[in-house]
Amino acid sequence: MRTKPLLMTVAAVSMLLIFAVVLLARSQSGATTQPGYEGRIVAEKIHLSAKVPGRVTALHVSEGMRVDQGDLLAELDLPELTARRNQANGALQSARAQYHLAINGATVYDRTRAEASLDAAQAQYDLAYRSVDRLRAMYSDSLIAAQQFEEMEAAYKAASAQLKAAQVVVDDLKSGTRSEKIEMAQGDVIRAESALEEVEALLRDAFIKAPRSMVVESISMRESELAPAGLTIISGYSPDDIYVRITAPESELGRFRKDRTMEGTILATGEVIPLRVASTRALPSYATRSTAYPNHTFDEKWYEVRLEINGEARPDILANGMRVVINHQ
Repeated sequence: MRTKPLLMTVAAVSMLLIFAVVLLARSQSGATTQPGYEGRIVAEKIHLSAKVPGRVTALHVSEGMRVDQGDLLAELDLPELTARRNQANGALQSARAQYHLAINGATVYDRTRAEASLDAAQAQYDLAYRSVDRLRAMYSDSLIAAQQFEEMEAAYKAASAQLKAAQVVVDDLKSGTRSEKIEMAQGDVIRAESALEEVEALLRDAFIKAPRSMVVESISMRESELAPAGLTIISGYSPDDIYVRITAPESELGRFRKDRTMEGTILATGEVIPLRVASTRALPSYATRSTAYPNHTFDEKWYEVRLEINGEARPDILANGMRVVINHQ
């Protein structure tokens, strides 16, 4: 007698479980055929930083402000680069002077001094030549010691060497500067100019300007703070480069063919905006759904769909991250 109520209870529980499974399957099936597909508004991010470390001296914007291309956003103090610029200027002036010296050659003063040195060396040589010639005869007659003759002979050889050296200097000045020296001096000038241009380019980064029209979202540094190289100081997004991004499974990708037009509703404002399918791309493998997900085939690939917004119908209130429901029927 007790088995009958037990069987009735088991049957009732089984019926409830079957009913729940049917409802769940219908709800999931309806989710794949819903008229709206939800996505979000995405804006291209802009991150501005300095190439070299410096101290923030002025901020000309605040969060939420919209700026135009070329507007000054912040200023940095770069004392080390200022010192490097002075050094580069000095090196450039020295290199240019050496180049002009190589081009113009020796001055009148250099030529006169070289010729005077040659005349003096010639006089010393003549005197030494005559002296050693007289002493040679006396040495032959044993009238002087060998030591005295050898000293005069050494003086003669030294005078001869000095005469040759002075003559080489005069000949070099008369022939002018060698082409190799001119090219070397020109190379030094080019290297100094490049070093100065590099420093000037880095100094221009002391003034952080907007690369395009943008909306400032966050400012990570404050005035008088030291900004390391590469650290984002100001970040924002471009209001002129906004699109809607959604993800769709492989089975529904046919609804989003390229250049197809559709409409989307901004949930925050209720405004309807016209959209056009611009591109699709496959998501990484971690986004692939396996058979554990109902109503999807084995290892179904998921894709990111980019929908462009018609610029003429762009609403006034359009912020990054807003939800949009797309009607893809």
